[in-house]
Amino acid sequence: MSSEGGGRKRHRAGVFGIAGNGSRSLTKMNTLMHEFYLYANIFYCFYRINCGGFMRKAILSIFLLIISANNMCFANKFNDLKSSYKTQLTKLGESPQAYTNDTPSSGVEAIQYDSNGLKLKAWFARPDKKTSETVPAVIYLHGGFSFGKQDFDDTKEFLDNGFAVMTPIFRGENGNMGSFELFYGEVDDALAAVDWLQKQDGIDKDRIFIFGHSTGGAISELTSLSDKKGVLLSGSSGALYPPQVFTSWGDIIPFDLNNKREVFLRTFMLNTKYMERKHIAYLGKDDIDNQLVSTYQKIISEDKAPLEIKMMDGDHFSSLHDSIKQFIVEANKF
Repeated sequence: MSSEGGGRKRHRAGVFGIAGNGSRSLTKMNTLMHEFYLYANIFYCFYRINCGGFMRKAILSIFLLIISANNMCFANKFNDLKSSYKTQLTKLGESPQAYTNDTPSSGVEAIQYDSNGLKLKAWFARPDKKTSETVPAVIYLHGGFSFGKQDFDDTKEFLDNGFAVMTPIFRGENGNMGSFELFYGEVDDALAAVDWLQKQDGIDKDRIFIFGHSTGGAISELTSLSDKKGVLLSGSSGALYPPQVFTSWGDIIPFDLNNKREVFLRTFMLNTKYMERKHIAYLGKDDIDNQLVSTYQKIISEDKAPLEIKMMDGDHFSSLHDSIKQFIVEANKF
C-alpha cells in the first residue's frame, strides 16, 4: 500500500511552473487567478447546498468551466488556498472551554511536540503487547474545546488492538501556546502530530491513522484534504458539520462570520472535491439530520469524493465506541 494513502494526487506543474506542493511563490497573475477561483468556488459551494433543479445545474456548469481553466494553474488546490491565506482572528486567546490538569495513567506519557513553532502538549501510549516489529499508530482528536483524561480513556480500543495512540492538545487549549482558531490552526496541529509520531522508534511511519470525535471529528475530516505522507485513512464520529454550525456557536467564534473565505477554509462540506484520501464518517442514528446526510450524499456523487458515511446505533456520545471498533476493522485492511 502506498504511503500516500491512496488519495487522488494532483502533482501537475501548471503553465506558470508551479509544483503541486505550493512551495514556490505565486506570480502576480497567478495570485489574481487564485483569488478569482477562490471566490467562484465559495459562490458555487454555498449555492449548491441550497439550490435545486435548473438553477443548480446552471451554477454547476459555470463552476465546471471555471475549474477547468484553473486546473492548468493549480495542483493541490486546498493546500494552495489555505497556504496563501492567513486567518484573521477577531479575538485572541485561549479556548472557550475550561479544563483540568489531569495526570496520565500508568503507561501513558505526557509529551510535547512542535506545530509551526508552537510547543503543544499531547499524551502518548504504546500497546501493551510486546513486539519486535513496528506498530501502526492512531492520532485521536478529542471532542469539545479542551482535553481531559476521559478523552484518552476513549482510545482504549485502539491500544487493545495493537495501535499506538497520540492525543494532541490543540493550540489555546489546556494552557497551550497559541490562540483558539476553531478548525484552522488546529488542523495544522493534528498534521504536526503526524510528524512527531513518524520520528518515534517502533512506530510504522507509513501506517498512521487519524480519528476524531465531535469537533475533533471535524478536524479529522479536514486533515483528509492534506496529502500528508504516511496517513492511510481518517475517520470521525458525530461530525460532518454544515457551514451554518458556526452561526449557532455565537460568541465563541474567533473570526468574522461575514468573511466567507474564513468559513470556507474551515468547512469540510465545501471542500470534499479536494480530498486526498478516504474518510469514514460515523453518525449515530439518534444524532443525524436526514436532510444534511442527503446533501452530503449528493456532494459525494458530484465530487466523486472518497467519503463514506456509516450509520451507527446510538446518539452523539453513545455511538462513539462502536464507531471506533468499526474504524479499527477498516484500518486493519491496510
